[in-house]
Amino acid sequence: MNDGMDEEVPKKKPEPMDGPVLSERDRAKLERRKRKEERQREAQYQMHLAEMEAARAGMPVVCVNHEAGGPAVRDIHMENFNISVGGRDLIVDGTITLSFGRHYGLVGRNGTGKTTFLRYMAMHAIDGIPSNCQILHVEQEVAGDNTTALQCVLNADIERTQLLEEEARLLAQQRDLEFEGVTAKSEGDLKGGIDKDAITQRLQEIYKRLELIDADSAEARAASILAVST
Repeated sequence: MNDGMDEEVPKKKPEPMDGPVLSERDRAKLERRKRKEERQREAQYQMHLAEMEAARAGMPVVCVNHEAGGPAVRDIHMENFNISVGGRDLIVDGTITLSFGRHYGLVGRNGTGKTTFLRYMAMHAIDGIPSNCQILHVEQEVAGDNTTALQCVLNADIERTQLLEEEARLLAQQRDLEFEGVTAKSEGDLKGGIDKDAITQRLQEIYKRLELIDADSAEARAASILAVST
C-alpha cells in the first residue's frame, strides 16, 4: 500500500516574468512619474484650449457677404507684409501666393505665428486679399449638437436667416390682424388698417431682398460647398 508514497512530487516551475521585478520604491517612483506626465498633458491641453479661445475671439463673425463689390478675384497675392505681436516680429517681409483650386498646408513650430497669421488673413489685415474673399476657420474643439452640416453652412448666411425669421413673424402678425378684423366686423367695431398696410409693405421689401440674394438656391449652394470641401 505504501508503494510510490516516497516519490517526490515535482515542484511547479515559476512562470517567467516580463522584465525585472520592481521593488516597492521603484513602483512608487513610476506612479509619481505617471501622475506628473498626466498633469503636464492636462496643462498642455488647457493651454491649447486657451490659445484656441483667444484665436476665436479675434476672428471675424462668420457671415455671408452679399454686398461684396468689385471683380470676383480668386487668387491671393500677399507681398512684403510684416506681422508683430507684443513687439516681437513673427513674420518680416513675407510674400505668399495662394492660387485658386489648390490645397495648402501651414507647418511650423509652436509659437512661430501660424494662428496669428491666419487671424490676420481672416481680418483682411494684410494687403493683397481681395475684398470679395471671405476667409473662415474650422474650430478644433467643437461641442456637438444635432445641427447638420448643411444647416451650419446655411446659418452662416445671417441676412437670409434674419429675413426669413422676420417674414415668419410678420406673417403671424398679419394673420392675427385678419382674425381680429373678422371678429371686429362681426361685432360692428372695425379697426384701422395702418398696421396691416405697414406689414404688407415690409413683406414686399423682404421678398425683393430674398430674391436679390438668391435665397431660394441657398440650400443647393450650401450642398455644393460641402461636396467640394469633402
